[in-house]
Amino acid sequence: AGSGSEIRRVDFRNFTFPNPREAAVIQLRNGKLETQDEDYSISRIIYGDLNADGHEEAVVIIGIDNKVAANPHSAYYEYQFVYTMRNGKVTLLAMVDQNQIYGDLRRFLSDPDPNCNEELGDPVIPSIAHGLLVVDATAGGRFCSMPGKYHVTLRYRWDGTRFVLAGKPVIRLSKD
Repeated sequence: AGSGSEIRRVDFRNFTFPNPREAAVIQLRNGKLETQDEDYSISRIIYGDLNADGHEEAVVIIGIDNKVAANPHSAYYEYQFVYTMRNGKVTLLAMVDQNQIYGDLRRFLSDPDPNCNEELGDPVIPSIAHGLLVVDATAGGRFCSMPGKYHVTLRYRWDGTRFVLAGKPVIRLSKD
């Protein structure tokens, strides 16, 4: 690891994360935390320079399995934390805002069938490319002729305070 990769030495598998839904924190040990209602585990960690400072950031993705969810659609979800190093200390830069992703997609998706414009599948962050956070998702809606009718790729850049959409999303018909 070069000088720009000091974040790779952070042990996120044994780390305490903020919990955006409640006052308690998410304290992982060996990459996991089991509670009465939910199981947390690291899904993946993606590294790349998101703020053009020559140093990598880490996108830590924690999968949450809600054991008491009444709706199977809400039984699994993810938190995406973006960390950077400041003065030798790991610092939370941002959390990826799912509502922003949904809103950005809805602005650009316009299927003639209104039922195909209503729902976005769980966004997945597969990579950081050329300083941009890449987000993939499916779109279509459960009442659409094909629930996962579209494959969507959105790219976000860090503007110094938040992630903003970098250009229009790429929307393609799914092959399924």
